[in-house]
Amino acid sequence: MQNKGKNVPQKILLTKKGLDDLKKEYEDKKEKIIKLNDDINRARNEGDLSENGAYSAAILEKQVNESRIAELMYILDNYEIVEHANLKSNIVQIGSFVSYICSSNTEKSFTIVGSNEADPLEGKISIDSPIGKALIGKKKGEKVVATTEQSSITYDIIEVKN
Repeated sequence: MQNKGKNVPQKILLTKKGLDDLKKEYEDKKEKIIKLNDDINRARNEGDLSENGAYSAAILEKQVNESRIAELMYILDNYEIVEHANLKSNIVQIGSFVSYICSSNTEKSFTIVGSNEADPLEGKISIDSPIGKALIGKKKGEKVVATTEQSSITYDIIEVKN
């Protein structure tokens, strides 16, 4: 039977490490909510809440944490692990470690990850980024062009590890 008219969530691609990191963040956020509830109750007991900065800050921080918990719950309910064992050894895919030389002759390396794991400062590039989109499905030795709104950059893939 088809799901006509129903929104079926798209699977969120994650590496095993990315899933572990998100599960840990989820548990940390739940613990943080307990602490914030204690802070809020303590501030309420102090009396006048209109002038209590600690109370206002705790309420705001609780809302931010609850929002992130909801986002994490959605991800954890709709993820799909990309198994390294299923990856083709020489093709760039999610989970691949890629080294390349860009048009400025600079060598760089990073891991291709799902959009929820992306962290360029940690060397994790999203499959949804211009670079990620350009590299997916390519092999060592190929040239690819990543196009953004500002420019196009050519990359020479020098290594792919899965």
